[in-house]
Amino acid sequence: MATILYLGDDFSITENGRFNIETHVGLDDKGKPNTLETVIEIEGDVTQGGSLNGSAVGTDPAAVYDAIASIQQQCNAGNPAAFWVEVDGDVKFEYLPAACINSPLVTDFRTIQGTGAGANHWKYGVTVYIRQLHETNTDGVMAFQSTIDTTSIITENGPRPIRKHWSASCSAGNVSIAYNFIIGLAPSAPTLIATIARFFQEGRVTGDWTWDYNQHQKIEESIIVRGLGPSYVTSTQVGAEGEDGVMPLIHRAPRQPIVIVLNGSIMSTDPKLVTQPELHWTESDEIVHDLGNEDVSERVIYDDMRGLYRLTYQERWIGRTYPLPDHHGHDQIPTLPEPSDGPLGGRA
Repeated sequence: MATILYLGDDFSITENGRFNIETHVGLDDKGKPNTLETVIEIEGDVTQGGSLNGSAVGTDPAAVYDAIASIQQQCNAGNPAAFWVEVDGDVKFEYLPAACINSPLVTDFRTIQGTGAGANHWKYGVTVYIRQLHETNTDGVMAFQSTIDTTSIITENGPRPIRKHWSASCSAGNVSIAYNFIIGLAPSAPTLIATIARFFQEGRVTGDWTWDYNQHQKIEESIIVRGLGPSYVTSTQVGAEGEDGVMPLIHRAPRQPIVIVLNGSIMSTDPKLVTQPELHWTESDEIVHDLGNEDVSERVIYDDMRGLYRLTYQERWIGRTYPLPDHHGHDQIPTLPEPSDGPLGGRA
């Protein structure tokens, strides 16, 4: 029976080759099979006049030294190389780099002392390390961790979510597998801030997503009313007798119209939402829209880093009475629902 050990495409042990295989199952934090780690101990013996890698070894000690040096050079390459065994032409125990994680890799080379070592023969040993995904690991990732944090303001009506933060981290055979896996866990929310970090040498990727309730749309308004009551004028009097002098006279002035000025701003990452709201009052015989004295603005880019647009607006009204404004619903603090946990919530 002819047995040949192959380590990469450029090195084979055609005689005196022996090996032992030891495999360990790696478990994740929950005790589930995650990876397979295999250690292969190879032992060979170079002899004068024998063969190595399909070529004859010379018949003097120098040839034995040269053969050992060539094996050491092959083992020091430091790159993943396939390992397989052929028995009478049939492949056994095959480990290919494409199906492993940065392996098979030679981690140790050593010579073995014995009678005649370095003269008519020389034994040597090689350790090959192999790391693979366990067959039950179907998504190709390892060391996966995730958290979901929700920040709420506690009100008399119960918790009001204002921020939610998702984070996930995993490693895989390469950074592309880890990246695609993390991207597939991205949550869905009206507006998200996402940070994806790739650690190329580690084959690791982390993802962070943050939702804030006021990133979708934010409205701020103030109303100033002038002229709701009587006003007065004063006139000074001649003379400065006494310690305090002569006080001015106060006269009740004719009633002025009631003036209402509303100033507001609206911000959003969605420009379609950045438009002036409906008017807060309706014209009648008692109140008119003083449009000609209003300050008019246009929508502008407020924060290009966060992608925010802003529009400032004004309403000016003159009337005989002050009717309550109609805010068309935006006078109520929005109760946006907390986004769902999304795909990340299903990774229990």
